[in-house]
Amino acid sequence: MPMQISISNAIGGGGGAQGGGTVPFTNTKSIALDGVDDYVSLSSRTQNFTDFTLSFWTKGGGGNYKTIVGSSSGTEGGILFAIVQAGQKIQYNDASSGWTALTGSVTDGNWHHIVLTYNSSSNTLLGYQNGSLHTTKTGVDVSSRSTNAHSFTQIGRRTTTGYYNATLDEIAVFSSVLTSSDVSTIYGTGVPTSLASLNPVHWWRCGDGDTAPTLTDNGSGSINATMENVTTFSTDVPT
Repeated sequence: MPMQISISNAIGGGGGAQGGGTVPFTNTKSIALDGVDDYVSLSSRTQNFTDFTLSFWTKGGGGNYKTIVGSSSGTEGGILFAIVQAGQKIQYNDASSGWTALTGSVTDGNWHHIVLTYNSSSNTLLGYQNGSLHTTKTGVDVSSRSTNAHSFTQIGRRTTTGYYNATLDEIAVFSSVLTSSDVSTIYGTGVPTSLASLNPVHWWRCGDGDTAPTLTDNGSGSINATMENVTTFSTDVPT
């Protein structure tokens, strides 16, 4: 069975010790992508996940099939080949059923916390929005992109298209299936909290602790990212 981790007591302040205390967690920056040529390139492909959880915050995003995370190859990446905003909702591409919605609308001008979990044993993909389960997708078919599944190489576009025109914050990937209680705890009151105690494989904070154009990977995977055609951080964050 896939591992599930419980974090009900693990969320809170992150960071190291300072004078015997804990450095307070703050979230003051994000990345705003223009939908034209802005994106983020990773220094290497993420690991090929079996079970995984993808967590991120997003605000805005007009147009269709604009990519949050994606692969540089059209034949690789499994589920994570393309997680997009399309028809106002977050969707993924399934070989059998095409573009499949996992959330409700995210284009109302407010910040939304999105979590996607994939359980390989049951072949089930869950979509959460703002701490609550929205969609359950069983019988996931990613046979046309089974190479390097499930992984991605870019943030804000797939291959060389689908540039995202929205603001992103606190993008993280875990090599486990978080429970619904975990997801609700991460969302909290609608303000990002530290993920340090959860040991994410990848965690790009999108500005906090970063020096443009580099986004530091605060996870164990240590895959730093580079903002392409983006020179500054936004101060629009979930509050």
